[in-house]
Amino acid sequence: LEAKGGWLHRVTAAWQHGRVSNFDYLLYLNLAAGRSFNDLAQWPVFPWVLRNYVTETLDLSDPANYRDLTKPVGALNPVRLEEFRKRFREMPSDAFEEG
Repeated sequence: LEAKGGWLHRVTAAWQHGRVSNFDYLLYLNLAAGRSFNDLAQWPVFPWVLRNYVTETLDLSDPANYRDLTKPVGALNPVRLEEFRKRFREMPSDAFEEG
C-alpha cells in the first residue's frame, strides 16, 4: 500500500489540528489510495459537496448550498433514489459475481 510508513497518520493528525487544508488532506488520501494525476484510470477523487450551481455568487456560510453528506449521491432526492432502486431491482442477480 502507498500508506506504509506512518506518514498518513502524521498527515491526519496535522489535518485534525488545522495544519493541513481539506484540499491537501484529500490529495494525501488519494496518494495513499494509489491515485495519481499521471494515470487517467486512477485520477484523484474529490467529494461532491456543493448543491447550488445556479446562483451567480455562492455564500459558503449558508448550509443550504451544501449537499447532504449523510446520503450517497444517488439518494439526494426521492426521484433519484427511486431510479437507483429500480435499476438495482432490475439488475441480474449474478451481476456482482466473479467468473
